[in-house]
Amino acid sequence: MAAERRAGGLVACTTMAAAFLAMMDSSIVNVALYSIGADLRAPLSELGMAISGYVLCYGLFLICGGRLGDIYGHRRLFIIGVAGFTAASACCGLAPSAELLIALRCVQGLSAALFFPQVLSIIHTTLHGAERERALGVFGLVIGLAGVVGQVLTGVLVHADVLGLSWRPAFLLNVPIGLAVLAGAIFALPKRTPTAQSEVDFAGAGLLAAGMLLCGYPLAEGRSLGWPPWCFAMLACAIPALAGFWFWERRFASSGRQPLANPVLWRVPGYRPGNAALLTLLGGNAAFFFVMVIQVQGAMGYSPLTAGLLLTPHAIAFGLASLAARRFEALALGCGLNVLGYAIALATTLFGGDGLALIPALVVTGAGQGMSVMPLLSRTLAKVPAEHSGTASGVLETAIQLGISFGITVMALVYFSSGAFAVSMAFSLGLAVVAWLFVPRAWQAPAVTG
Repeated sequence: MAAERRAGGLVACTTMAAAFLAMMDSSIVNVALYSIGADLRAPLSELGMAISGYVLCYGLFLICGGRLGDIYGHRRLFIIGVAGFTAASACCGLAPSAELLIALRCVQGLSAALFFPQVLSIIHTTLHGAERERALGVFGLVIGLAGVVGQVLTGVLVHADVLGLSWRPAFLLNVPIGLAVLAGAIFALPKRTPTAQSEVDFAGAGLLAAGMLLCGYPLAEGRSLGWPPWCFAMLACAIPALAGFWFWERRFASSGRQPLANPVLWRVPGYRPGNAALLTLLGGNAAFFFVMVIQVQGAMGYSPLTAGLLLTPHAIAFGLASLAARRFEALALGCGLNVLGYAIALATTLFGGDGLALIPALVVTGAGQGMSVMPLLSRTLAKVPAEHSGTASGVLETAIQLGISFGITVMALVYFSSGAFAVSMAFSLGLAVVAWLFVPRAWQAPAVTG
């Protein structure tokens, strides 16, 4: 029994460290944008692709990564993805130009899409009972804290200017962590025979990737390019591509084959509202942090270190609330506190408060998200059959990444077009309200019991 607990602990530590890397790297560029731009002589508008390129590639291939894990084995895809991510991180830290950095960030995102869906699948199929519930609690903590910790850590590293490398250690730090995760995966993750049919839905993958790219790229780049006509053409083409993906998946499933995203998942109790709630909840959070860091550095003159440390109260509140959420479930209260926090942030900006005046809002939103993320994850995946765990995890994580990607993209569009921080806060408040509205339906699904 003790040996089993140790093995389960090693599995949890390995998968959580990998999840932390993937989520942290979606935001580490935020605080370092000004330093990267100065070092590589690139405008901020171009460097925005270093953020959106990672998130877009990550989101584009998460469902594919989950499905490939079901077919070829979660352990194998996990190891391949972590190895690619670690190598790409090392190259990012040595990149001599903005163009190469952006390309390598896309490789990072693609690699993360291979290993990240395997995290929940490995937890779902390897751990049981209280051990699984604890792992899901830590996973919720990772999702909520990794982005904040990444920005704080980047601010510290940029300020310290380690060996005169400025922003580069933020990427190079991934290398020893990635190597440790690889070692843990090789020795700790169990080898299991895949249970899914060995057929890849290439048509579905192509339609999904096309639809998300047609939608995501013009939103990410349209403003900096002056909204040329092809941006609107791409957005228009995204609608039939995504509709085609949905109809193709239904047809593929009705023929007795396993599609990329099986429509049966949407009939699982709590799965649809849980996805929608996490998409809007975490999308609003990412958008809020993105524009807040730019505002306090650009308009208020804060240093990268101060901007990063300003997020610490949110991280502390999130961590404490997550621990409390393991003892009593307060999903509706958590989402309500999230709404209250953004309302405080909006009121603070309307009355001209500075960065320090946003700390109460950061504490309240941190507590609200800490109370809600883990219960939402637990209820969303509670009734998913084991043979669909990889696909379900991929779809859920795609929803989260879509929320983060489009939250940041739309927030950037709103902020840079209007120049009004308050308008951006109103956008985050609106997303928080939408997430709260999905809670009653997500609540209908039972929590994980084993």
